[in-house]
Amino acid sequence: MHAALATALLVGPAWSGQGAAQAKPDKLHKYVRDACGKNPMIRIQASRRVIRYGAAAVAAVRAFIAEHGKQELSGELVEAIGRIHDKSGKELLRELFGDPLFFWRAQALRGLAFAPTAEDRELFPKSMSEASWLVRRAALSGSAKANDANTRIELLTGLCDKDLRVQVSAAGLLLERSEYDGLVLLLVCLDMQDSFFGDDFGARLRNDAFRYLRRAAKNDFDYRARAKYADRSKGVERFLAWAKPHLTTALQRVPEFVERKYVLGFERRSCQLGDVYLRIDERGRLWRGLFSPERAELAPEVLAELRRLSREVPPTLAKVHGRLRCEVERFAGLGKDSKFSIRCARGSIPKQLAALSAAWHKVFAAK
Repeated sequence: MHAALATALLVGPAWSGQGAAQAKPDKLHKYVRDACGKNPMIRIQASRRVIRYGAAAVAAVRAFIAEHGKQELSGELVEAIGRIHDKSGKELLRELFGDPLFFWRAQALRGLAFAPTAEDRELFPKSMSEASWLVRRAALSGSAKANDANTRIELLTGLCDKDLRVQVSAAGLLLERSEYDGLVLLLVCLDMQDSFFGDDFGARLRNDAFRYLRRAAKNDFDYRARAKYADRSKGVERFLAWAKPHLTTALQRVPEFVERKYVLGFERRSCQLGDVYLRIDERGRLWRGLFSPERAELAPEVLAELRRLSREVPPTLAKVHGRLRCEVERFAGLGKDSKFSIRCARGSIPKQLAALSAAWHKVFAAK
């Protein structure tokens, strides 16, 4: 679920089973269907309506699952259930999170993190070994919300996560506790850069770091995450000045760097298996990962095959295949001019991409 939508969802009051609103069953079931529809804004609005009805809302969601299956739920609705102060909501979220094949496990854990019980509390440190960075980030939210004797050590563990996005979350949650262990990381990430064929991951990470720093400083210092490096200068310098009393050593702004030019790419976003990012630069070198990608070996014959198969993809092929939800594969740098990308849901890869998909999977498997 997009971060802006998640933020919008969490705005507003929490509702409990006691004193919950009343609705005719047909109306409530319609709200549930709307909360699982295709329009993201309608999903948010409908989810907020659904949870007003407390235990009755949980019953309506279970009826929806019985008819359509749990995979047809939306991430927005799953997370919103955590705001129902009724044990039936907690029970449903634990069931959903406990299914390793469920699409929205991260949202279920975020729901449990809203007001964690002792039973929920046990899930957070255990979930830090999950393949999905979204689940690990949700676990950190739960640890922070619990605010107990184990919270600090769990957040410090998050600072060592293999995914920088989880590290930033851990640093920000520590900062919200007036603990500055991750402050340098947040400041450095104000200038983090990386993009994947037009998808600006750097700007998203910069914005995550900025949101935590802005709340702590109670000032945005005119910083804009999507601005160019030079246009961010004033804001970054002002954040560095604000942070100086909390730093043990002086910190200089990260120099601007020129991103590598990538010509071929493969991306897998998976809520179950974890994300994969593979890119080949114009010199034919293979790089794995985001933000600080690592160089990997690539045999000349494999490179030649990837180039050939990518060039052969017809530009008339649809750019999206299947319903993009839990697991999506993206093939980038396609066509004779390496200009377009195609996204495919699990099980929806067209025959024109079958050989290319198999070739990329071999590259990924050859760690």
